Amino acid sequence: MERTTTEKKRIWSMAGMAVMFIVIAGLISWLFHAMYHNAGENLITARENEAIYSAGEINSFLSESVDVVKLAAYSLSYMMDSREKKEVLLDYLVRESKVYARALDSNFTGLYGVFNGNYLDGIGWVPDEDYDPKERPWYQAAIEAGSEVALVTPYVDSQTGSIMMSISKLLTDRQSVVSLDIRLDGMQKLLEERVLRDFCSYAMILDQDGNVVVHSRLTEIGKNYYKEPGTIGNLIVQTMYQSKESHFQIRFEGTNYLVFFVKTGSNWYDVSVVERKKIFGSLFWIYLLFFGVVLGICVSMAWGVSRILKKQMRVEGFDSQFRMLASVYDSIYVFDLKKDTYRAVKEETDTSYTGKKKDREGARLALRTAMDNRADERFKKRVFEFTDLSTLEERMEGKQTITREFIDNQNVLCRGRFVEDKRDEAGNLKTVFWMLEFVEERKDGGL
Repeated sequence: MERTTTEKKRIWSMAGMAVMFIVIAGLISWLFHAMYHNAGENLITARENEAIYSAGEINSFLSESVDVVKLAAYSLSYMMDSREKKEVLLDYLVRESKVYARALDSNFTGLYGVFNGNYLDGIGWVPDEDYDPKERPWYQAAIEAGSEVALVTPYVDSQTGSIMMSISKLLTDRQSVVSLDIRLDGMQKLLEERVLRDFCSYAMILDQDGNVVVHSRLTEIGKNYYKEPGTIGNLIVQTMYQSKESHFQIRFEGTNYLVFFVKTGSNWYDVSVVERKKIFGSLFWIYLLFFGVVLGICVSMAWGVSRILKKQMRVEGFDSQFRMLASVYDSIYVFDLKKDTYRAVKEETDTSYTGKKKDREGARLALRTAMDNRADERFKKRVFEFTDLSTLEERMEGKQTITREFIDNQNVLCRGRFVEDKRDEAGNLKTVFWMLEFVEERKDGGL
């Protein structure tokens, strides 16, 4: 019954440890996921903030030129309503072109336009005879935009390699248009720097019709991604115009990308495209390392606990064996031959196995005294020879146990037994068990 109870305790202990480690593993997994998710959200938020900042830079870059066109349209509309002559209008264009060239930068190329059917240019450019301004994109875009400022799709100047864009506005007579050209090289530089700084794959400015205004790759400028099926640009615009979030994920040619975008004040979209692994890759390995370290600690703990349980099981196994021996032998001792100490496992006065007791000194003398008090005079010599601990090493060479029977002073047949317990690194006997058994009590008064 006692052994069954012990086994049950052991099973419950192991089950409790298993549940504990399952709970710990679950907590670690949850913590890993929570930290990884939170860190990922922080990285995404940081990217979104960068996109907002970049969009602000684009707005700032355009705002001055847009303001110039608005002011010029207002002034020229007023002069035309006042029926000013063509020369007055041209003088205004020339004067303002010089002012804004100094106030802005080299990106500004001057004011020009169509006024009362005449083409006038503030920097003195004279077009060819076959030049029809009303057929030009800047004029048509302004007519189509109505009262709004028109941002004409940029193009790469074949002679200078610069990215040029026209900004134009319709005047109040609904036929005249004022316009200016700016170079977008500065905006292009911003996108190129963003690609290098933020490890983007692409950075671009798109208008609401899918036209590429500026791109970190010059070869993409002027394309309409709506008309480029099967490309990453087409996938971006198809997804972006339907997205309710400021970022989304796409997969193109086996690679996952995160796309961040912000709509600017000019109804453009500032877009950054980043490979997902560049954002989450290093983060994943950092937290995976953390998870591995914590898991290693848990495994080490489990290994340690399993060793303790095994040791406990081994001890319990020894206890069980000793209990069995205690039911057979009347006394059991452990003798340390090196230290000359002994410890009682079961003494004759005990009714059962009592477990480990304190070590005592003088093992040789105690054993000889005990045998001198117990053995019959006829058997003392053979008992002293057998229980002599100084010769036990030699007598037990190659043996695990030796026994000898004798008659004690109560005329009882006894059996003494030495059993090997431990040996040192050199193989010399270190500790032994001494066990004494009452084999048979003689009722006739002799052997």
